[in-house]
Amino acid sequence: MSDAVGWFDAQDSEVLSTVALRILGPGSVIRNLVAEPCGQLGSLSRLARIRVSGADMAGVAQELSLILKREPADAAAVGVTAMLDALSREQQFYSALPEVANAVSLRVWHSDYSSGQMRIVLDDAGPQRLPTQLDGCPLDVALQVMSLLAELHASPDSAVRPSKLPAWTDPGTALLAEMYLQRLPLFEETYADMLPAEGLRLARSFAENMLRMLEEWSTRNARTVVHGDARLDNVVLLPDGSARLIDWQMAGWAEGAFDVAHFIAGSLTVDERRRTESDLIDRYFSELKSRGSGALGRVECEDAIRRTLLMVLPLNIIFGVAPTRDEATRTSRIAVLTRYFTALKDYSCDEFVGG
Repeated sequence: MSDAVGWFDAQDSEVLSTVALRILGPGSVIRNLVAEPCGQLGSLSRLARIRVSGADMAGVAQELSLILKREPADAAAVGVTAMLDALSREQQFYSALPEVANAVSLRVWHSDYSSGQMRIVLDDAGPQRLPTQLDGCPLDVALQVMSLLAELHASPDSAVRPSKLPAWTDPGTALLAEMYLQRLPLFEETYADMLPAEGLRLARSFAENMLRMLEEWSTRNARTVVHGDARLDNVVLLPDGSARLIDWQMAGWAEGAFDVAHFIAGSLTVDERRRTESDLIDRYFSELKSRGSGALGRVECEDAIRRTLLMVLPLNIIFGVAPTRDEATRTSRIAVLTRYFTALKDYSCDEFVGG
């Protein structure tokens, strides 16, 4: 075993060896495991690329590459994941919906979480060639993401709520609303000269009415398992060019339109969103219908996307005032926040606040 990440331990080795033997088949052997840094997947967690050397039952040499995901070690990341119950959410998604996960995410080979420790083993998507969140999502990839979200939301498995995935109306939402109100003044002070004034006023109004509005919305449309943080940074491409969604630490139980709103508003530049959003919503809606999940009409689907964009506000405000590591992170944050607040105005989201 070779450890180039500094934290790969004996239990990691045991789990990876078991997974590799299952992949290679009966009679296979594992000769070496090499843990390397994996910086391509944006995540609060620790990540390592595991190179596996072995042989199948015929003695033919075999090489595998897998991704190991562990709980964070950084104190700030530990605090964030604890606040959001992020580790439990991700493990619950992979364990409760394995077929859905393998269709819309990277194939999962192992998933466990206990006593604060998480181990998830996934296929390795290989080197990535996607633009950054700041650059914006290419249209062909955005259309693929709409199809993936429709597949997630229309799956019969997603229509049954896993017991540990939170819903908007759960008690924990009250804590989120409280944090939102606490951090909003600092957010307003920080971004007063950078974001549209009407958007900041809307953020204040929504903060004051959030719990009541969520209760009113709770029976409006069908709920499903949602990704919860659908954005370009959480998309990878497989070698054949097909897209997959990663990082399910915000998975929850909500209207599927929320994922669509989150992705369209934050992952495309403002000009690109305005030019292509109708095509993207058409793709999502048509894919839902083709999978037998056409409860909403096209107009109702678009209204749900506009309305649920408001639910992106709390996390934008909470994380918008978190310390940044460097100037590049700050620049990207401002650009993405500008996109969201511009979308709130374009979508006339103020119509939904207050009733």
